[in-house]
Amino acid sequence: MKSNRLLFPWLMIVEVDGTMSPQIHEEEGITGRESLKQPTEYKECNLISIQKLGEQGSELDRWTGAHYGPRSSFERYASQTALKMGQLQAEHVVFLGDGAKHNWEIQQTHFSGSTAVLDYYHALEHVGHFCDLLKASQRGKQLYRKWERMIYQGQILQVIQDMRSERNEHILDRDEAQKHINYFDNNKNRMNYDEYREAGYPIGSGIVEGQCKLVVGKRFKGSGMRWKRADNKAVLDARLASLNGILRDHFASQRRKCKLAS
Repeated sequence: MKSNRLLFPWLMIVEVDGTMSPQIHEEEGITGRESLKQPTEYKECNLISIQKLGEQGSELDRWTGAHYGPRSSFERYASQTALKMGQLQAEHVVFLGDGAKHNWEIQQTHFSGSTAVLDYYHALEHVGHFCDLLKASQRGKQLYRKWERMIYQGQILQVIQDMRSERNEHILDRDEAQKHINYFDNNKNRMNYDEYREAGYPIGSGIVEGQCKLVVGKRFKGSGMRWKRADNKAVLDARLASLNGILRDHFASQRRKCKLAS
C-alpha cells in the first residue's frame, strides 16, 4: 500500500465478492494418510479489491485482500483494509457488489455514506433469466435488448413496471419471474447507472471477480484438489502477497516467525 498523503482529492473504489473452494473436513486426532480420507467440505472465501483513483481516473494504488472464515470476520477484515488504504482521507467512496444481502450489510455498516452500485452485469444476468421465461422466445430477445439499454440509462423503475406487466400476461412460471422482479425492486436504488457514468464511477465489479478466479479459482479448484485449512490459508496469503507486490516482505516475515518459534 502506498502513502495516503496525497495533494489532491482522490476516489476510493471498493469491490467485494466471494467464491467457494474445497477443503478437507478435519477431525481432531486423525492424522497422516487417514486424514486425507476425510470428506470434502466447501468453504467460502470472500475477497475485497480496493482502488485509489486520482485525477482523470488514473490509478494511484490497488490492493486485493481475501479471507476464509465467517462473514462477520470478513466484515472486520474489509473495514480494516479500507482504513489502511486511507478510506477516511478519500474524497468519496464507491462500493460495488452483486445482489447478495451480506454485501450491502458490509456497505451500510462499514462504508456509510459511500455510493452503493449493483454490478451492472449481474443485473443483466437477471434480465436474461427473466426473458427466458417468456412464452415467445423472440419476444424475450427483443425485450432483453430494450431493457438492457434502459437499465444502462438508469430507467430501472420503468423496467420493473414493464416486467410486472409481462409477468401477468406472457409468462407461465410467474413465481420464478417474481424472484427476478424482487431482485430489481430490492436493488433499484443501486442502479442509477446514468448518474454513475456521468460521475466517472465504474458500474461493474470485474476487478474483484477476476481476482476470485486468479487468486482462488486457478490455484484451489483444480481437478481433484482439496486442501487442509492451514495449507489453504498459507498458499492464499502467498498468492495475495505476490499480487500486491509484497512477496519478498511476506516471506521475510514468515522467516522471522519461524525463528521466533524455534
